[in-house]
Amino acid sequence: MPINHFLKNIRLDDNVKLLSFLEKVRSLSGDGNHIRELHVKDNYCFSVSNGSIPNGPGWYVIFDKPDQPLYVGQTSDLNMRLNTDDGSRDNIVNLKKNSTPIRNFLKHLKVIGCFNKLSAFFFEVSEVTGYIYDQDQSLLKKDREDVEKILSIFRSQLIDIKFRGRI
Repeated sequence: MPINHFLKNIRLDDNVKLLSFLEKVRSLSGDGNHIRELHVKDNYCFSVSNGSIPNGPGWYVIFDKPDQPLYVGQTSDLNMRLNTDDGSRDNIVNLKKNSTPIRNFLKHLKVIGCFNKLSAFFFEVSEVTGYIYDQDQSLLKKDREDVEKILSIFRSQLIDIKFRGRI
C-alpha cells in the first residue's frame, strides 16, 4: 500500500518530487538569509543573531556544526519559536507538561557548555509551495508535522555544501 494513504495534503507519490523538494530546501540554506546563530537567553529562551526572522509557519533545523544537525522542528510562527523573550511560549516553564521537547534539552546543553555554538536553518511554508503540496492548499498542522518527519530523515543533507564553511 502506498504511503500517501496517511498523508493529507502532501504529495510524495514519486522520488522526483521528494528530491526536488529536498533540493529546494538545500538551496534556501545556501543563500545566507535562512541561517542564524542561536543564543540562549536567561537559560530558557532562544534568540537569534541579526534581529528577527519570519513570523510565518515553517520548519527549522538546529545544528552545532554544519554537517551535524541535531533537531528538526515545525512551528506555526518561526520567530516566536526561535526568537522570543517569553520562554513560556516554548512551554519550558510548564511544570505540568508530560514531556520536555528536545529543543529545551538543547538550550540546557548549550548553557552548561556542551555546545560552543548553535545555529538554526529555517524556512517558511510559502517558500516550498508547489514542491510537495499544491499552491491552493493550506497545510494543516499534521501536514507540517509529516514534513518535519521527512526533513528529520534527510536532515544531514539539508545544508548546502557551499554554505557550510561560513557557519
